[in-house]
Amino acid sequence: RCEGCRLEINGADLREIATKPSDEVLRCPECNRILVRTHEAGL
Repeated sequence: RCEGCRLEINGADLREIATKPSDEVLRCPECNRILVRTHEAGL
C-alpha cells in the first residue's frame, strides 16, 4: 500500500514489483510517490 495516498496495490502488481531490479525506483501510479521495497514486505 502507498502510505501517501493509501492506494492498495493488488497481488498482480506486487508480483510485478518483486521482479524489478532492486536499484530501480518505483513510483505509486496514483500519487507518484517513491515506493520503498522492504524485506518485511517480501519485495
